[in-house]
Amino acid sequence: PPPPPEPSVQELLHAARQSGYQDGYRDGMAALDAFKQSFAQQLSGQVGQVVKNFDAEMQALEGDMAGSIARIAVELARQVVRSELSQRPELIARVAHDAVEALQLSARHVRVRVHPDDFPLVHEGAGNELQAREAQLIPDAAVVRGGVKVDADVASVDATIATRWQQAVSAIGQTSIWEDRRTEDE
Repeated sequence: PPPPPEPSVQELLHAARQSGYQDGYRDGMAALDAFKQSFAQQLSGQVGQVVKNFDAEMQALEGDMAGSIARIAVELARQVVRSELSQRPELIARVAHDAVEALQLSARHVRVRVHPDDFPLVHEGAGNELQAREAQLIPDAAVVRGGVKVDADVASVDATIATRWQQAVSAIGQTSIWEDRRTEDE
């Protein structure tokens, strides 16, 4: 059989163009895939950072909100306690009783100091218990109304409202003073 005819220059040129086109297309597609992967990684990293920042900001906001709610709750509790003390002053007798009970039974020379306005309430409400412990009830204007201070030979108990308030609010991780500066300034 006769040998196949040699391709013409035109055919060789066409074949070279087709091969170049296919090589360029393949290289372009490979470059496009590499770009897509790089872009996706970069975008994923940026979205991840945005999510991380958003999460940190949300946690900070939650912490701020929790602190604000706790401060509001403390202020509300202060107002409720003040209202309760003004409407039910006989509660001071229970405070005096509990303060004396906090001392050891062996405590001697027990002195219970209360505000002079609270003296009759404590005497009436807890007088028998105080007499049983041989406690001396003393009116003391230095003790804020609603509070009690107990001194004995072995210990002292500060059951003033300010001290009890500090203990209560510190138990929930807050700091607050009992005195309301707004009412003092007005």
